[in-house]
Amino acid sequence: MVFLHHGVLLWGESVINVVFDNGFVSVVLYDHVTKRFGRIVAVEDVYLEIPEGRIVALVGPNGAGKTTMLRLAAGILVPDGGRVLVYGYDAMSVRAKRRVGFMTPMDRGVYWRLTAMDNLVFFGTLYGLSLREARERAKELLEELGLGGRANDWVATYSTGMMRSSRSPGR
Repeated sequence: MVFLHHGVLLWGESVINVVFDNGFVSVVLYDHVTKRFGRIVAVEDVYLEIPEGRIVALVGPNGAGKTTMLRLAAGILVPDGGRVLVYGYDAMSVRAKRRVGFMTPMDRGVYWRLTAMDNLVFFGTLYGLSLREARERAKELLEELGLGGRANDWVATYSTGMMRSSRSPGR
């Protein structure tokens, strides 16, 4: 369960509805969201509005649902109940996904046994680009990053710096 204490999101025994002044735009809205993995309930009936300009920290022990909450907002996971909105769009929509980037230290961000070109095309299509658009944009990005000559090499053969470049957000 989740509640807000001094601007920090904490985990506890009960849920307190958190609603801010109407003057704030909700960047993320968890509207009575539940997410289960089999018999395990990772997130249960969470209602939380995060207004524009606010910083909110998810704090809790391992297994409390922090990463699940972030993955729900990023549109990586689908809620089993309730809904998640990002700037008013369903978190699973392309419009919402274009506004959210998400990676944890546990996520490597790229597939080692695919080429840089294949990685970029794959993720581009996940974010709503057509296959043709994704290929064109991937080629542009790889040239911009100085990796055009290595576009068809497995990412596993890249140096750490090259891998960082191949997954640079916002380029």
